[in-house]
Amino acid sequence: MDMNSDSEKITYSKILDDMVTYVAVLKPDGTILFMNRAPFELADLTLADVLGKKLYDTFWFSYSEEVKLATKSFIERCANGEALSDKIEVLTKNLTKIWINFNLHPVSDDQGNICYLVAEGRDITEQIDAEQKLKESQTRLERVKRLETIGQLAGGVAHDFNNMLSAIIGYTEIVSSKLSPDDPIFSNIQMIEKAAKRSADLTRQLLAFSRQEIINPKPLEINDIISNLKKFYGRLICEEIDLCYMLEKNIWKVKLDSSQVDRIVANLLINASHAMPNGGKLFIKTENITVVDGYCYGNVELVSGEFVMLTVSDNGIGMDEEILSHIFEPFYTTKKEGKGAGMGLATVYGIVRQNNGFIDVHSEPGNGTTFKIYFPRWTGEEENTEISAAKSDIFKTGTILLVEDDKMVRKVAEGLLNSMGHTVIAASSPDQAIAYCKNKNRNIHILLTDIVMPGMNGKELSDAVKRIRPGIKTIFMSGYPADIVTDRGVLEEKTSFINKPITRDDLSRTVQELL
Repeated sequence: MDMNSDSEKITYSKILDDMVTYVAVLKPDGTILFMNRAPFELADLTLADVLGKKLYDTFWFSYSEEVKLATKSFIERCANGEALSDKIEVLTKNLTKIWINFNLHPVSDDQGNICYLVAEGRDITEQIDAEQKLKESQTRLERVKRLETIGQLAGGVAHDFNNMLSAIIGYTEIVSSKLSPDDPIFSNIQMIEKAAKRSADLTRQLLAFSRQEIINPKPLEINDIISNLKKFYGRLICEEIDLCYMLEKNIWKVKLDSSQVDRIVANLLINASHAMPNGGKLFIKTENITVVDGYCYGNVELVSGEFVMLTVSDNGIGMDEEILSHIFEPFYTTKKEGKGAGMGLATVYGIVRQNNGFIDVHSEPGNGTTFKIYFPRWTGEEENTEISAAKSDIFKTGTILLVEDDKMVRKVAEGLLNSMGHTVIAASSPDQAIAYCKNKNRNIHILLTDIVMPGMNGKELSDAVKRIRPGIKTIFMSGYPADIVTDRGVLEEKTSFINKPITRDDLSRTVQELL
């Protein structure tokens, strides 16, 4: 059979035309001799338009000088005997960018002289997109793991630091109560107390980041919280910023602590304001959204379901990938010294994750930043929000069994309670406390116990004491909630709890509620 007959040429040409692979036969200088139909799907050209022209002067290559020069270099190297392969990004007739895996290899005659170059290409855009999404997913996963590790460390540091702050604040309050305001030492003591309380605020932010903050979530509408605080939000940003609200009507309810919603919005507004030194537009948006499995691809944290999405978006300076990879880490900041501690976004992240939500950030240098926060839709029954009868204004005193393994905290708590007129039985361990309870001659009204202690935690101690004295009431205290705290730091119903560092006001109020 004559392989060069017209019928064979037609057959081979049709086979090539039916292929989705881009095929071209070139002279060694890059002149196009043949091209199948597939490349013409990308451009408004025909074979007659390109025959006899250089490959790098036709099609999509002309849109980019870089791609054009690279293609010309490929042809020159292939004409010298190299077989080459690379990925190139090209522009189609619809102005859509696609990725092509481009191969070029030489064809020699019987004497070994290179007479043709064969170019072939394959659209690998979907593969590139999948690889990019996988890379982004892996990056997100590494970021989440890093934040989890930092959170565990932060929670532990905050707990230990709170014990020391309890002693500092407690002793300054005791000393202040014994000094006259005219005493020259009084103002110094107050400055120490003020500094300690600012440090306590910082530990609370660390606890929020590590998802160990005590919260009191209730069913609510985010729109109500935002609407009630519009004036306050307006004071957080400069006058040159136009704050726009887009709150969806009939928004679904979510179960959150209202104070945490306020902190999320406030921190995001402050952060956005710093990103818009020359003013601009700042948007707060709420909407109901149903997340499907496909939407979750690339975001390892997000799951499918019904959510209320809170969006805070600005048209400020934006952030690059390096900054984005660190923005939720505690104490990370790009602001000048003294302009921020770097806890705002870390606090936001911790609050969102503590409430089973998710956070997504999109930003580019010069193109602003968008934070999208997803809170699960609440579909439970309405809770009873009736306020209990008014408490008595009569100050009552009683006998309190104080259990704290940290000597400094135990001493300061004992001093504060004594100064209020209470009788205090101080125990350094659960075993010692149980022994005191077995003494029937002692009348004990309240058990005030730390949660985390060697040998037995506070919840176990409370259960043991109640078996001996069924009528006793319990107040738990800790630098972070543990053991008695349900998933992600939500307190069990009707539990009395004092956050460390303890203060005279918190201690007095909680004890009075039980007495």
